[in-house]
Amino acid sequence: MRMRCAASGPVFPPSITIEKREAYSLRMYEPFVAVEVPYQGREEGFDALASYFGGMNAKQVTFRESQPTMLNYSPDGSKRMQMFVGPTRDGETLQDLPQPMADGCRLVAAGGELCAVYRFEGYITPEVRIRTGCHAVASALVL
Repeated sequence: MRMRCAASGPVFPPSITIEKREAYSLRMYEPFVAVEVPYQGREEGFDALASYFGGMNAKQVTFRESQPTMLNYSPDGSKRMQMFVGPTRDGETLQDLPQPMADGCRLVAAGGELCAVYRFEGYITPEVRIRTGCHAVASALVL
């Protein structure tokens, strides 16, 4: 498994593409550290996670932007947003990551799972899911 990391742009958690189809790919993500926050509205979640990457953490370290953003929906209606924590903006990989300072943010173990990845730009809403075909892909996935 490898972490994709160009000289500029976002970094990605280490993964192997298991299968690539026209509409989506199946990726096996190696375990990784993510910053996570419970949220109600997406902007709220993105702002909290961006604050960690921008230096609102115990060491005031800034990190490279990462993708994808993982959105987790629980049957009880609660929602969590996660982003992979990769190298710092200076390219350094820290062994001892600083704790987040924003309310509700925490570092968690993530990955170690097979995910269907559907590529699109913007926000995934019920209307966008139908318009882009994501809804049909999700309905067809039976693993």
